[in-house]
Amino acid sequence: MQPARQDLPVIPGATYRDTIRIMQPVWVYRDITGISGSPVVFTVPGHGLESAWPVWVRGVQGMPDANREPDRQLPHIAKLLTAETLEINTLSAAGLRPTGGQLIYRRPVDLSESLAAMTIWRGDEPVLVLTQDDGLSVTAAGTIERVLTAEQTALLVGDDLTYTLDITFVGPTVTRYFIGAVGGLSNSCRGDAVIVTAGEQGPPGIGIPGPAGGSALQRTAGETLSALRAVYEVDGQVLLLDQADAVHIDFLLGITLNAADISTPVNVQRSGVLDDASWRWLPGRIWLGADGALTQTPPTSGFDLLIGTAVSPTRITLNLQDPIELEE
Repeated sequence: MQPARQDLPVIPGATYRDTIRIMQPVWVYRDITGISGSPVVFTVPGHGLESAWPVWVRGVQGMPDANREPDRQLPHIAKLLTAETLEINTLSAAGLRPTGGQLIYRRPVDLSESLAAMTIWRGDEPVLVLTQDDGLSVTAAGTIERVLTAEQTALLVGDDLTYTLDITFVGPTVTRYFIGAVGGLSNSCRGDAVIVTAGEQGPPGIGIPGPAGGSALQRTAGETLSALRAVYEVDGQVLLLDQADAVHIDFLLGITLNAADISTPVNVQRSGVLDDASWRWLPGRIWLGADGALTQTPPTSGFDLLIGTAVSPTRITLNLQDPIELEE
């Protein structure tokens, strides 16, 4: 399994809190038979959810804001009301007459007989370890809450900090779900962030990252790929995209989150924020460059394809745009 890359934007001296939701890879589809209220309540007989969970919606008529396409848009977070009803707090059906549609989700991974542990490293030396019921809590099916106290984050100073998050299943089989850098500025320290990943139920698992406030997916590498490169997808394979590639410029998929050999899984982010401690951006726009590279030099030939905006030296907010052909 390839661990998902998800950096921790910790502010030293401030409490950090987020929620991880780990999903199985198979999609579940349930018909929606009623939509009403403010916030909106969906009636979905036999929906099968046991707690708050990420869901997508397709095919609702009369309420376009309800529809979210799986793997292309961020999910709603549905609150469990009853075995037949779910609430989505960000939606209102006031003045509308929505009908039809399907609720779509992935089932949570059963963590009831597993143990989670997160280690923060400085080089090869552990700095801090969070364990179950001591910084990590399984709060529902497939759901882990992470909390670092202000005293703990005060120890996390420097640009050489990384972390790993492992889950030990019965066997024992240890599955590494997350790796990443530690540090940087983020509003995540002031409230809950939701990180969604997908994996098999129990070992061996398949990790598909869903960044906090963003969307990601997993595909197959069609060539050897490095992390943090722009790629396109064609015929089920992901390849590097060049800003002069007129044939494939319209097929931009997103930015790779991990390195991958040919015919192995590669995780690709399409929206949200990207952090990397090695970056040294100036505030401003980021464009597609040669061979999938990201650049702050505006293109003068080929295609102008805006990737997003650097909001700090180590952070990009993705905002993938349509390409504009430049005159020679």
